[in-house]
Amino acid sequence: MRRLAWRLTLLALLLAGCASHPPAAMRLARRPEVMCKHCNCLMPSDLPAETMCPVCDCQRQAHQCVRGR
Repeated sequence: MRRLAWRLTLLALLLAGCASHPPAAMRLARRPEVMCKHCNCLMPSDLPAETMCPVCDCQRQAHQCVRGR
């Protein structure tokens, strides 16, 4: 009886979309992010290296702000 209840619950979650993978368009829309080492904010990781940091007022280039580099 427990096994049947578990399977029905899992089936209900799958039909509701709660236990499935996000749609492919949603996965493609996400941009990878990195942490800024000056303000601890998230910034896009695909910025060109010569652009200014978009998240804090440090007046440095984006590649200088990436935490862990």
